[in-house]
Amino acid sequence: MAIDNVTTRSIYVGDVVVHLDSCSDAFYQLAAIFAAISKEQGKYHTSSLLACAGRQLADDWSNMADAMQEELGKNGVRTS
Repeated sequence: MAIDNVTTRSIYVGDVVVHLDSCSDAFYQLAAIFAAISKEQGKYHTSSLLACAGRQLADDWSNMADAMQEELGKNGVRTS
């Protein structure tokens, strides 16, 4: 990497990977909470349906963070 591409605001790839790992863990935990709510309320209760939707979103975001973390680990960051 050329020195002129580095700014005082740039972030290290390793830091990005760590943050994505934290995001993935948080979304995984959120999905587990939604799953527990869903089981407690019964299949067709409104809060159960909302919890199922929340769980699906949390799972999707967790998977996306995992995929981005893996991609960054393999290929790094392109600056332009």
